[in-house]
Amino acid sequence: MAFWPAAEFGAIAPTFRLLFGSANEHPPAAAPPATELIGIAWLYVVHARSSIERGRAWQAEYMISGVRDHVSALACLRHDLPTVQGRGMDRLPPEVTASLTGALVCSLGASELRRAFSVASAALLAETEMVDAELTSRLSGPVRELAGQS
Repeated sequence: MAFWPAAEFGAIAPTFRLLFGSANEHPPAAAPPATELIGIAWLYVVHARSSIERGRAWQAEYMISGVRDHVSALACLRHDLPTVQGRGMDRLPPEVTASLTGALVCSLGASELRRAFSVASAALLAETEMVDAELTSRLSGPVRELAGQS
């Protein structure tokens, strides 16, 4: 059941099923460009590093998760799956999701945050490489330095 303004009510995903009443036609939302996802992931990388260094564990966890989420969205885009709200993530090939498992933060200790951050950063570079090799070469040095991989 949903309560929504009548003028805005309608399908926003292909899984929408109208049971009764009427719905408005909405054009399907376009997937974000890969470069936009990479740019936002880069911002999360920068903020994850500063959060870890400042001892802001919860903020660092949030930022690391943001990197991982955007890498997952990039993978979804590459596999022609929905990119928003994690809708395509469970349909990614196991080898893709397995590479991101290490980016899950298991505790809020500084060493664990750094470990997960390193994995998430490496995954960002790997996924970016599949989109734009030149962009990857520009990001590689700064991302590795921020993640302590230099």
